[in-house]
Parts: sequence; C-alpha cells; structure tokens
Amino acid sequence: MVTSRGGGESAQAGTFSDDDLASYAGAYTGRERLRGGFEHYRTLLDDGRENRALLAQRKLSMPVLAIGSTHSGTATAQALAPHADHVQGAAARPDTSSPRKTPTGSPRR
Repeated sequence: MVTSRGGGESAQAGTFSDDDLASYAGAYTGRERLRGGFEHYRTLLDDGRENRALLAQRKLSMPVLAIGSTHSGTATAQALAPHADHVQGAAARPDTSSPRKTPTGSPRR
C-alpha cells in the first residue's frame, strides 16, 4: 500500500486523498489485477519494434502533443518531431501541474 503522498520534485503533496489512495490500492490488489496493470510493461519491446517499422514507412499525420516535465522540457517533442508532421511540446510544472505550451526545441522557463 502507498503510504507517501509525495513532497518530492515530481509530486505535489496533498494531490491524492486517503480515499484516492485506497481506490488505487484496491484496483491493484490481487494477482490478476497486478498482471493486468503490468501488462503494458511486458509489451514495451514488441510495441517499440512495431512502432519503428510503421514509422519507417511514413510519418504520423495527426497532431501530436508531447508532454515533458520541468526537467525534460521539450525533449519528448524533439524526439518525436522527425516522426510526425505536427508536434506541439509542453512541459508540466510540478508546482501547478498545468502544462506550459512551448514550441518544439525551445523550452519556456
């Protein structure tokens, strides 16, 4: 069970109530629920191979919103730019948890 509610650089204290924490803990209690929750991580390598194969054929044509953090800035947007026609970068600030829109390649401080 989660007993800490943050206070570090990437979390805002008080974000989750005791009821929120209990709900998340309940959602991941039990073998099958854990298996389902972790399935995403088991498929990451296969997903990466499939994505690289598709992106080798063509760029993404839909708009892509790449959200980074204060620390990563627009690095995610820069990494996706060669693979998509329209990439918008944003950096989420831990102090307000609201993203700041930034053009690809130029983080706003």
